Amino acid sequence: MNDCTSLIENFLNSLKCENILRYNINNSSYPFDCVFVITCLSPRHVEACSDDFQKFVKDNKEDIFGELAQKTKNNKIFAIDGTKTDGWVVVELKNKGIVAHFFTQEAREKYKIEAHLERMKGIE
Repeated sequence: MNDCTSLIENFLNSLKCENILRYNINNSSYPFDCVFVITCLSPRHVEACSDDFQKFVKDNKEDIFGELAQKTKNNKIFAIDGTKTDGWVVVELKNKGIVAHFFTQEAREKYKIEAHLERMKGIE
């Protein structure tokens, strides 16, 4: 996709998570261009990984947001939903079209988000 998604993917691989998948969605009816699905080892690991991811994005804002970095300087750059007790935390990078889903194994199996994302990849 682009250098920033590769940068993000490399960071996610460093978190000791499992089964990290990246979906490049080229679909005008879907709000995101790139979706990461990550399995964490426990609810606490979900929280730690999503927190570390947010810190990484803040620390690398210029590399990730490029020319949008100045516009996001005083604005919130994340939309966050879920909690570790849910077993699923979603971190959206605002104005970038990238979202990361941090799951426990149980939550990932329950919500089966990959099936939805596979369908979205095939719709033009």
